[in-house]
Amino acid sequence: MSSERVSIDRIGRGKRDLERFFDVADPLYAGDPNWVPPLRSDVAKVFQDENPFFRHGEMQLFVARRAGLSDAEMDDFLGGLTDEEQKQALERANRLR
Repeated sequence: MSSERVSIDRIGRGKRDLERFFDVADPLYAGDPNWVPPLRSDVAKVFQDENPFFRHGEMQLFVARRAGLSDAEMDDFLGGLTDEEQKQALERANRLR
């Protein structure tokens, strides 16, 4: 288990924030010869207001960082938690130093 602090950044759906979000996968899969990154323009369409999801739903994106590096697994974990549960989880994780 890593003893480095975890920081979580909430990000929006603007171009700069989406670039940060998309940049998570590249270093994670860099050594996988089967990794073919998706076209960012195609993936970006999912996050645009024209997506029918946004007629009925909301989305909050996060980028988790440990020692300055993004951690996609942390994003998946936090996706199902309330704001208070996220806060408590991060406080507990940061005490493991």
